[in-house]
Amino acid sequence: LVVITNYLRENYIKHNFKENKIIVLPDGANLPDKKVNLINFKDKFDLEIFYVGSLYEGRGIDILVNLSKKMTGKRFHIVGGNEEQVAHLKQITSTQKNIIFYGHVSHSQTKKFLHSADVLLAPYQNEVKIYGGGNTVKWMSPLKVFEYMSFKKPIIISNLPVFKGILKDKYNCLLVNPDKICEWKHSILKIEKDKRLAKKIAKQAFEDIKFKYSWDIRAKKVLSKFEKINRNEFI
Repeated sequence: LVVITNYLRENYIKHNFKENKIIVLPDGANLPDKKVNLINFKDKFDLEIFYVGSLYEGRGIDILVNLSKKMTGKRFHIVGGNEEQVAHLKQITSTQKNIIFYGHVSHSQTKKFLHSADVLLAPYQNEVKIYGGGNTVKWMSPLKVFEYMSFKKPIIISNLPVFKGILKDKYNCLLVNPDKICEWKHSILKIEKDKRLAKKIAKQAFEDIKFKYSWDIRAKKVLSKFEKINRNEFI
């Protein structure tokens, strides 16, 4: 059995699944194409800050809106969400010029947004909902995070247990308390001012994808485990 988090592994063990027959491998990402079109920004802002993903409860959209109100010199781009969600957010930010909502776009089109970013945010909260309800914060291994890493951009992300072992503060990202607006603001300013740190964590995140979490590497790890099973080494 191949699972994406240790929490899933522990739950299967509780239900009498044999511990030595469970492989834990987080999700991953492919390296992006070298040729990706950039967005042509007409107005000038200090930073172009992007969030790409769904707008369901627990994804931190309130954090993003509040940050945009406090940091008027930065422009926030929100890619994702259905028509109703986007309409509501546009209404409550109608007087702002530094936040843009793009709504749902195809996965292939997200590349130009990620490639155009100065900073990528993933403000997951302690309760993360999906379509249909249910809190997935203990179970998830978000594809979005690995895709972020593959674009060699500085990432600011919530400090949640599920990312332990994958993300490390000031190593391949900046980790912040999920609901602390002041920490998100401070981290954005840190990325803006400390160019060396921004470049370092972006490069390390990319290298982690390339050498640890690409889909090819993940597939090879799975096949390696099954080869051990065939040799009766994994019983």
